[in-house]
Amino acid sequence: MITGLVIGIAIGAAAGQTFSAGKFSNLIIEGENKQKIHTYVAEPQGFNEQQKRLTKYPVAILFHAWNGLSEDITYFADKLAAHGYYAIVPDLFRGTASEGTNFLWNSMNMLLFATQKRMDADVDMTLNYLLNFKPRKNNTVDVTRITSGPGFCYGGTQSLILSSRWNMAGTVTLYGTYIQELKEKDAKAWGKIGHPDSRDSTKYTAPVMGIYGDLDTRPSPAQAKAFEKALNERGIPNRISIYEGVNHAFVKKVAHKKESHPGHSRAVAAWDEIVTFMKSNNATSDLSSFEYRRNRKRRRKLRSMLTTPSEAGMLLSPARVSSRSMAVTAVDSTVADSTPGDRDSFQVAESVSLWHRIQCAMKCGWDMIVGGGHAE
Repeated sequence: MITGLVIGIAIGAAAGQTFSAGKFSNLIIEGENKQKIHTYVAEPQGFNEQQKRLTKYPVAILFHAWNGLSEDITYFADKLAAHGYYAIVPDLFRGTASEGTNFLWNSMNMLLFATQKRMDADVDMTLNYLLNFKPRKNNTVDVTRITSGPGFCYGGTQSLILSSRWNMAGTVTLYGTYIQELKEKDAKAWGKIGHPDSRDSTKYTAPVMGIYGDLDTRPSPAQAKAFEKALNERGIPNRISIYEGVNHAFVKKVAHKKESHPGHSRAVAAWDEIVTFMKSNNATSDLSSFEYRRNRKRRRKLRSMLTTPSEAGMLLSPARVSSRSMAVTAVDSTVADSTPGDRDSFQVAESVSLWHRIQCAMKCGWDMIVGGGHAE
């Protein structure tokens, strides 16, 4: 009874340190099943100013750390927007966030509630929002230039998982443990990372950047080097950087902003490296298959109205869909399909996802005890 009381008090105290993700959200995306997710959007300068001709901006989908949608991730989204990116951050915990030091709550949130299937659905809602974006004063998003990441810590794994599922223009991951699945060049876990050429699956066009600390243990420098070796063996363009004298989660708001912070110089250097990498990346994303699946219900309805089988076959031809432009459709930009039917995309097993969430909880929790990482 006493043990149960202590546990209850601990959980209550942890819950008391949480806050609504709405505190840092400025856009809510709603799916067809009425499911809603909070997101934070940072728009590039001039995005709300009238343009003479249609202006498209590259997109970055940022992934938060183990504590959810908070000021750390919105800080870096704002930084990317200042460099001309339309930066969007989906809340993968559906409404609740906390401080990075709230070990008990953050661990429970990841292990008990944040299933990979649900997170994939929420990311797909975000992608669908982008694909349906309505130009504003002749400003819009460039859906052929969507980067997966930067993703931080827990989010570093999610940025890799997104790129394994869809053909993204590039991937930026910061100390995500999913690289343990990518130590062999022929591992199935790669999925579509690197954006394999549709005509030659051995050729890759989308680069990968990884940022790591040499004092980190999950992932360790050795695991980062194994990841780099496998990237090179697959022929995926990459840049893997291991910074000296820093632990897990060394790129964060306080370290980047505060000059007196012991990790300031490394946080600034790593972030500058990320921005340079992204701005120099000329690769493209290809979400034509995603859009085809997304519009499957509308296409079935149109097919029923056709008079001949040949007309129906022409409408539903994947080749025809892939070749058409990615023009936005006449759909409310806040409405997305949370179940796109992505049978062509790679899926990470729930057991694999859970293992990496456990590792994140173990590493970040240990940091709370010995110092370092989120505790610094």
